Amino acid sequence: NQEQNKHILMVDDYEITKTLKDTLLKSKHIFDSEHVVKITYHPENLFSVKPLTRGGNSLEGHSDSILTCQCSPCGKYLATGGGDQVLRIWDMHTYTIFNTIEGHTSWIMNVLWSPDGSKIASGSYDGKIIIFDKEGNSSQEIKPHKQWVTSLAWKPLHLSDKLILVSSGKDGCLFSMNAVTNHQLFNISGHNESI
Repeated sequence: NQEQNKHILMVDDYEITKTLKDTLLKSKHIFDSEHVVKITYHPENLFSVKPLTRGGNSLEGHSDSILTCQCSPCGKYLATGGGDQVLRIWDMHTYTIFNTIEGHTSWIMNVLWSPDGSKIASGSYDGKIIIFDKEGNSSQEIKPHKQWVTSLAWKPLHLSDKLILVSSGKDGCLFSMNAVTNHQLFNISGHNESI
């Protein structure tokens, strides 16, 4: 970038603005074959400051590290969880806490909104999964994993009229359930390592 590499050329504390000859005449420098003309250069700017196009907001409320976050399908809410074992729902239009949900007894490792935005699944370090609505009502609390929950996934809504949740764990197991009827669909444990 040319703006980042601009330099000012100087002769005896005079800036070369037009030609070298004009500057030498201004500085009353002796210009002959016996004298050396010392031309120095200085960077015009040491760094480039980029303009701020949009400021952001800080969402303060967790008392420990935030380990996971996800926006709701409509984009109005943000769910966050972490080391303080609290699930927080943020209103993204006002940048304020919409709801604070307690229920986990270990770090929240994953949060995931259902495709229709009606439920939030959260998985924790102790292998527990809790499904909440955004108001904080718990519809299901299960512990299908012996170790922490590594990921959560909802079946796409256009493929089924049911809310199907699948979880994977550090214990190498996959677990699936219907989040409306709380009916377990399958539990697969064929992996030898973490999923």
